[in-house]
Amino acid sequence: MADIIKYPTGFYLVGLRERYPQIKNLGNKLIAIQRILVDDEDTNKKVTMEDMAYLIEQELNIPAQTVYNIGARELSRFVGRHFVNVRNDTTNDMMYLGDINAVDAIAWIRSRELRLGVWCACKVARTVLVYTNDKKERPRKAIDTTEKWVRGNVKLSTVRKAESAAFTYSNEANSTAATEAAASAGIAAQSALSNALTPFGTTAATSAVRNAARAYASDPLAGREPRTDRWIFAYRLRLQELTLVISKAILTYPSAYGTAEVDRMR
Repeated sequence: MADIIKYPTGFYLVGLRERYPQIKNLGNKLIAIQRILVDDEDTNKKVTMEDMAYLIEQELNIPAQTVYNIGARELSRFVGRHFVNVRNDTTNDMMYLGDINAVDAIAWIRSRELRLGVWCACKVARTVLVYTNDKKERPRKAIDTTEKWVRGNVKLSTVRKAESAAFTYSNEANSTAATEAAASAGIAAQSALSNALTPFGTTAATSAVRNAARAYASDPLAGREPRTDRWIFAYRLRLQELTLVISKAILTYPSAYGTAEVDRMR
């Protein structure tokens, strides 16, 4: 993924060529635009999709909303394509199944765009709320609050309060006779929130993904003993499947230019 990090123009080139075939030398123009944001000596600087959308609008007179949606669509395809490639392989080697997964995807996204990473982590955590069994619904309310923060509807201080409630539930689940699925689901929800609150957000984001996979693998109805071969296989396979959750989350992310929905691209 390193080349994609350094050259995010790749997310726009194909889509813009399809939509605006009349623009000559589009690839070179996109590289020139990126260089406005990133000096050659600073190739590690993060360039967000919103940065690119704004500058492409200024330089090429293409609406930022259109540019952003193209970038989101291509990023979604990029994440989903890794899942498809691995799942279509005929090997049953579990180590291979773990080579490319949702942990890689969420880490890459969160390291580049904070709010998008938080949004995706929340969507992943939602997949295991069914295991929480909390009468107060603290994990669900915590995720709801964090998604409101991504939309700009609540302050970060509100997220901190929600994270505290999710942390309390997580501790309760770990200290009682709750199932491992419930405990892992609680940690996944808490990690999705911590993702927004800590400078080490990438670690929190990957924790949300890993614990969501653990909750799924520990589903009490499945009867898989923790850390057995069946459990490990279910855990690693779920890490693959969660890339599709992230892929879909990208297309519903409420960016500065509105929600990027794939239907807008048709």
